[in-house]
Amino acid sequence: MEIARQRQPDVEADVADDAVSILLYGAVGGTVLLISLQAVLAVLVGTRRSWARVLLTVVAVLSLPVLILTRDVVSGQARSMLVLEALLVLAALVTMFLPAANSWFRQQRVTRRGVHDELPAARPESR
Repeated sequence: MEIARQRQPDVEADVADDAVSILLYGAVGGTVLLISLQAVLAVLVGTRRSWARVLLTVVAVLSLPVLILTRDVVSGQARSMLVLEALLVLAALVTMFLPAANSWFRQQRVTRRGVHDELPAARPESR
């Protein structure tokens, strides 16, 4: 909060403190909501819902610029964590669209009507 007071000396201290608090809580709240949305979508992707894969891709692509811009605001270990998160997001995006993932999404699962399509049988492990 001292930084805000130093950069804007003509603004009253309590106004600067309130502005910084609002920005901080907004950023934390937005991050929690984004992580929650990504977690829910990841679970839905695990149930072979293609629309969740597409929506998770959109959310991830939109979050990458935020990660990159936020990297300049933080320092030290937090910066390293943001870079790591960006790399993990990119790896997840690539992995979700590999040929093996595409065929996994195409496999039918139990539908709401109770129709079962045959899934490939598990192969016994050879020793």
